[in-house]
Amino acid sequence: MVNIDLPQKNIEKPGASQNLDSYFEFSEVKSKNKKNLELKFNNLVNQLENFDSNPEKAMEQVFQLLKNNGFKYDENYFTAQDVLKKRKGNCSGLTALVGSILEQKGLKPKYEIVVNPKDAVFAAEQKLFNEFYKGNIESLKDYNNSKLPIKQEIYPDFRFVPQEHPIIILEDKKFDFTDLDAEYLEQANYDSEQQTSVNFDQLTSTILVDKIRQKFYNIDYQDAKNKILKALEIWPDNREAYVTLRDLALNSFDDKLLEFAEKKYKSYADKANDSLYFHHLYEITKKQEDLDKALKLCPSNIPVFVEKNKLLSNSRDEFDKKDAKFNFAVAAHCIAQSGVLKLDDFYINNAKILNDLYGKDKILKILKNVKKQELIYYTALYDVDKDIKHLQTIIDEKLLFKELPYFRTYFLSKIQNILKNRELHIPEQDREKYDLNYGLSEEQRNSRIFQDLIKD
Repeated sequence: MVNIDLPQKNIEKPGASQNLDSYFEFSEVKSKNKKNLELKFNNLVNQLENFDSNPEKAMEQVFQLLKNNGFKYDENYFTAQDVLKKRKGNCSGLTALVGSILEQKGLKPKYEIVVNPKDAVFAAEQKLFNEFYKGNIESLKDYNNSKLPIKQEIYPDFRFVPQEHPIIILEDKKFDFTDLDAEYLEQANYDSEQQTSVNFDQLTSTILVDKIRQKFYNIDYQDAKNKILKALEIWPDNREAYVTLRDLALNSFDDKLLEFAEKKYKSYADKANDSLYFHHLYEITKKQEDLDKALKLCPSNIPVFVEKNKLLSNSRDEFDKKDAKFNFAVAAHCIAQSGVLKLDDFYINNAKILNDLYGKDKILKILKNVKKQELIYYTALYDVDKDIKHLQTIIDEKLLFKELPYFRTYFLSKIQNILKNRELHIPEQDREKYDLNYGLSEEQRNSRIFQDLIKD
């Protein structure tokens, strides 16, 4: 039985700037930068003269304050230092900033995290998905010869993936600060798949998890684990934090942590009824019924749509393969319009399947436009054209040692047969590291590789 202790008590911090302190703490603001950020924050707050006691008017004043100071929505920024310096933020970053401002002005808002808000963006992307699926654009008119997009839209307007989204509540009125291009602030009266009430500390603790997720393939395992567990001390029922914890455990061969994270996530099955949950549950269970539940709740959930069509592409039925090919093109066009999902990642992660469906020449041309200096990119190129130079690049550029253990082991196991034939040039100092005993079983081999990597 796995037992990882998580304190169940929320941490309360005294002081007039409790919200700002919490935002700084979970953004990991360095002490030397704190004074400058506080100054930027106070300069904002001091512009709010004659603050209205009416909740709607007060929120409108804060909304106009952000607009007048040039703040914009940007999916890539959420920490206090980024939001205050760059004047850009995603839903979490902007909500944390607004919550800190409201507290400084003596108000006590409440917070809610919703899954897959059914806002105007959601309605528009449902319509666009249906247009793509019906083949109502030039690239998808010919079902048997669908075209894949090459580049991401410069200013993508859609999500095409369910997300957690924070809402501010003041006197039972809900507000969403993400549309800073709007002339006025509107109440968040839209529906959503799931709603969870949180306090400000719990809201900002998600930022710590988001930081790890953003730089997932370039992190220190133990440090990342400790930070996620710290966030879970503040909010033990942060369901999606267990997904990040599971991914970390998988990529670092931590079986105890993996069992703990999966058990916790599955424990929410009776409470959760949203497409985000069933997608991540499918990643654990591999039960198609979980995949089907996710798609039923949100047909335009593109990561789930892709998973469904991966299964279809493995069918022996030629009609299923044709459907999969067309649907992968639909998914690619949706991703090209997404501000969350990345088209480059889609092509890299699905290179082998797309190669089977579309052929080497088309996929290789797309991949060569990506040009990422990452292990997974060069292995994707190798999977398509079998050119040894891609794996040689990983060796020469020392990309192997920048990855988490799972990817290092994945690469090392991939090149063992090649190493037998000495097709790769291994520097003398690294030869012992790569030269393995080929008489081992796959399980023994991977265990030995990992133990060697730990020593390194």
